[in-house]
Amino acid sequence: MVEVKQPGRRVYRTRGSVYGALIATAATVGLVALALIPGRAQVAGYVGAPLWALATWRAWHLGLQVEGAGVKVSGFIFSRRVPWSDIDHGTIMPSGSYPYVAHLVRKHGRAPIVITGISGPRGKTEPHRLEVQRPVDELNALLAQSQARNR
Repeated sequence: MVEVKQPGRRVYRTRGSVYGALIATAATVGLVALALIPGRAQVAGYVGAPLWALATWRAWHLGLQVEGAGVKVSGFIFSRRVPWSDIDHGTIMPSGSYPYVAHLVRKHGRAPIVITGISGPRGKTEPHRLEVQRPVDELNALLAQSQARNR
């Protein structure tokens, strides 16, 4: 079992999610620069920069955030808060064409929540699985600590 201290609003995500956020940031900066250059392309910058800025903001929040009462799972569009009492465990399952994606398995037979920010590349290799397994193990350790406090 992994022993983890309760982090202060740490976002759990994999390298791929951070790389995606960096690429979105670069695209936003490029579009802002385009908006500053006079000419036809300026319109594309005016339209694209705010849209990419929004996408960049979401990309930087993608993942799982631990809070005092539970976790917040942030996806591309929506975020969901789940209290510790509703979480059974974290696990890795396939999602779409990705073989290793973290899921939050809830109690009472409710559907698992896909944690988009914690996923590996499409290749089915042991290093890809281990990259996703680390944050899942930390989540399960935090869940065990929460359950121990509430006993």
